[in-house]
Amino acid sequence: KNYSSGMVARIGFAIATITKPDILIADEVLSVGDFLFQQKCEKRMKELMAGGTTVILVSHSMEDIAKYADKVLVMDQRRIAMYDTVEHVFARADELLELGLSVPQVTKVFLRLRAMGLDLPQDVYTVPYAVKTIQAALAKKNGGGEATC
Repeated sequence: KNYSSGMVARIGFAIATITKPDILIADEVLSVGDFLFQQKCEKRMKELMAGGTTVILVSHSMEDIAKYADKVLVMDQRRIAMYDTVEHVFARADELLELGLSVPQVTKVFLRLRAMGLDLPQDVYTVPYAVKTIQAALAKKNGGGEATC
C-alpha cells in the first residue's frame, strides 16, 4: 500500500530473478520504472537467457519483442493468431496492424515504402537491418559501389 507500481515492479523482478529460474515469465516488466531500472531488467534478462533460462516476455511493445524474442506468439480473442520466428511474424506486419497491434516504427516505414512500389523485403523490423537493406539497395542502384546512409 505504501509502494508505487514502479517500486512493486522492481521488488517483484528482483525476487523473481535473484536465483536462476528455469522459466521466467516477465509481464510488461520493460514498460515500468525509470530508464535505469529498464536497463537493469534488460541486462538481467540477457544474463538469464545466456545461462539457459527460458524467458517468456509478455508485452504490447513490438519493439521489445523484436529486440529480445526468438519466437513470437500473437493472441487474438483468446486464440493463437500467429506463432513463428520474429522475422516471419514481422513479415506479416499488415496482418498485425489489422489485428489492432502495433509494429516497430521502422516496419511501418518499410510498409509505406513497399506501398510506394519499392522492392524491399517483408521482414524489416530493426533499425540496423533497415540500414543494411537500404545500403544494399543504394549500392545496387549505384552499380555495385558502396553506399552509406
